[in-house]
Amino acid sequence: MNKRITVVAMAAIAIVLAFGAPARADDPPTRVARVSHVDGDVSLQPGDSDDWTWASLNRPLTTGDSLWVDKGARAEIRIGSAAVRASENTSLSLLNLDDRSAQFGLNSGTIIVHVTHIPDQGYFEIDTPNVAVSLTQPGDYRINAADTGDFTALDVRKGAAQVTGTRMAFKVTAGSEAEISGAGDNLSYDFYDLPSADAFDNWSRMRDWRVARARSARYVSPELTGYEDLDANGSWVQDPQYGEVWQPAHVSSDWSPYRNGHWAWIEPWGWSWVDDEPWGFATSHYGRWAYRPAGTWVWVPPRAEEVQASWPVYSPANVIFIQNTTVVNYNAPVVSWIPLAPGEAYVPAYQCSRDYMQRLNRTNTIVAGPGIIFEENRTVSPRAFRNLVAASAVVAVSQQAFASAQPVGKATLRVNVAAVTSRPAAATAPVAPVKASAVPSPAGRPAAAAPKPPQQVAQRRVVVKETPPPKPVPFEKKQQLLQKNAGKPLAPDAEKSLRAQAPAPAVVKAAVAPETAPAPETQRKPRPAQMHGYGRLEPAPQQGQPAAQTPQESRQQQRQQEQEQRKADQQQKQEEQQQLRQQQEEQQKTQQQQRQQEEEQRKADQQQKQEEQQQLRQQQEEQQKAQQQQEEEQRKADQQQKREEQQQLRQQQEEQQKAQQQQRQQEEEQRKADQQQKQEEQQQLRPQEQEQQKPQQPPQEERQQQRQQEEEQRKADQQQKQEEQQQLRQDKVDQQKADQDQKQKEQQLRQEKADQQKADQDQKRKQDQDARQKKLDDERKAREEKQQNGSDGQGQPSAP
Repeated sequence: MNKRITVVAMAAIAIVLAFGAPARADDPPTRVARVSHVDGDVSLQPGDSDDWTWASLNRPLTTGDSLWVDKGARAEIRIGSAAVRASENTSLSLLNLDDRSAQFGLNSGTIIVHVTHIPDQGYFEIDTPNVAVSLTQPGDYRINAADTGDFTALDVRKGAAQVTGTRMAFKVTAGSEAEISGAGDNLSYDFYDLPSADAFDNWSRMRDWRVARARSARYVSPELTGYEDLDANGSWVQDPQYGEVWQPAHVSSDWSPYRNGHWAWIEPWGWSWVDDEPWGFATSHYGRWAYRPAGTWVWVPPRAEEVQASWPVYSPANVIFIQNTTVVNYNAPVVSWIPLAPGEAYVPAYQCSRDYMQRLNRTNTIVAGPGIIFEENRTVSPRAFRNLVAASAVVAVSQQAFASAQPVGKATLRVNVAAVTSRPAAATAPVAPVKASAVPSPAGRPAAAAPKPPQQVAQRRVVVKETPPPKPVPFEKKQQLLQKNAGKPLAPDAEKSLRAQAPAPAVVKAAVAPETAPAPETQRKPRPAQMHGYGRLEPAPQQGQPAAQTPQESRQQQRQQEQEQRKADQQQKQEEQQQLRQQQEEQQKTQQQQRQQEEEQRKADQQQKQEEQQQLRQQQEEQQKAQQQQEEEQRKADQQQKREEQQQLRQQQEEQQKAQQQQRQQEEEQRKADQQQKQEEQQQLRPQEQEQQKPQQPPQEERQQQRQQEEEQRKADQQQKQEEQQQLRQDKVDQQKADQDQKQKEQQLRQEKADQQKADQDQKRKQDQDARQKKLDDERKAREEKQQNGSDGQGQPSAP
């Protein structure tokens, strides 16, 4: 990892290879828990710390973390589609959380567990001070652990569970309540009918109903943690490049991802982003953010078909850091980052196997090409990342604000974007964590110390069926090692070496006995009058020793008690029926309001569709007019160009003809001059010949021979002159032919260019028409699905 971190293209890798390969033993878990709801005073104790701090929304939870839900408070933890909800005065800890298993320790208090999926060869276990409860089927469960540590009540509304003690084990089926008393080897249990629902049950049921109606489940895997909060805070829109994307609502014009929140040091991933927005968990740790030309940000989710039956791999923050960033009017060290765009690979700072890295990117985005490569001797510029074009994409804070988990939105510095592109990119922030990084205090919480459970409750041991891993190494013991390699978690070998020295978890291993079946249905005990559910009998006030009763008085008192019990049962039944009717009326009102909203939405969609169709027709007409006008202008331009070329060609031909005529005149004048010169030479030669003939008197034969040579010379000159003129005329003909060929080639090239432009215009028109038609089809299908879902949900809800 220190030598080279490489992410390669994974488009050709089979899904079986990406999902079927087992994770390496020292790979980080692929999933985490999320603090999805906080109501009242809820505190958190990170696994590597003894200090308690205020629990914040969207805080990632993993093995070793603990929660305390104080008086009058409630909290919810989600792991994909599973939900664990805690009532007041509840002490809950995560004993183990990995790819297949989830194990909670319930020291005291009440929780409701909603499970829709238990992985193969995995388990979901709730451990209390006297028994371990294993959820063997998806369903709904309620577990109560008494403050005394010797009583557990298990309600199985749906599903099935197994209860394991130190010397016994038995099953509990749907519709039953099991109450286990005692501790150690002295355990006893009874079965009862389920008690009536209380306010905590109704609140939990409403949370489940809210998730079941989440429209976002159509576009993402139900195991993507945090998707249920997207519907109320944004909308799904169609993007021509990425398909269905999610766009946040009620954000400022200069908003950008990874700006409203803080950084925390969470092992084993290191620097992790905790978003302040209620919907920020899913969009910060899964998928990618894309910046559209219109100036808006959209979240491109992991595709459900890529995730298949598994879940997207958790990422602490899908960003890329920039080294040595320059900010305006600030000289101290800073840390800056930008969100990754679709198709860009995330390179983690922690060590992991190649299969893990492939799955980390494959389940969150499709990496095209070679991806982004980080190497010790190679510099990667931020220009390689597409989101850098957004004006608000780069976020920077001081290193001090970064390390101390301060709110980024308030500590943001003004970045010199021109200097960013000249800096190298980095896989992590080169900042060593401090204690405030591991135990941050969320903004907006009171300055007073966070509440924590009573000491006897926090130190109480629980009974486990599956042995959890050792506790995390305290942050103080590894802080010095973390400072040596700033920004990166410890290597797995170093972590194992330190963890071997950590104390064993405070648990009691159950010695499982052979399983026994639950009591028959007919042997369920009726709930005593003093028992109100989830507890023991209320002891009667002692006012001295009662006097002995006669049999008649005893029977009369028994009949009176039975009559009071019937009245109490009737009263309770009437109250339950009245409460049920109220719930049904509220649900009917909610359904009616929803139908009205859907009808209004349908009308709005129809109106929008008509407006879009009208706008589309107008755009098509405008495009056709513009295209016709462009074609007419092109035709006129071609004709004008053709006329100019023809005129230029005629001018060239006329100039060539004039040049040829001048050349012939010059040749004729030259010939006349040559003849004149020859005649003059002959005239000059005759007197000389006469003077020579007088003294010498050459023979007649010599004079005839000389005249014959002169005649031959004259014929040779004429022959040479004719050949030169003929060659000149042939050269002119060849030149004219070459010019004509060149002109034909130019005309052919212009014709081909015009044909290509016309073909490109036809193809562009066809693509635009196909895109508009696809958009209209997608909107029609979405409305049909919405109408279909609306019609499916109009039935009356079943009684609880």
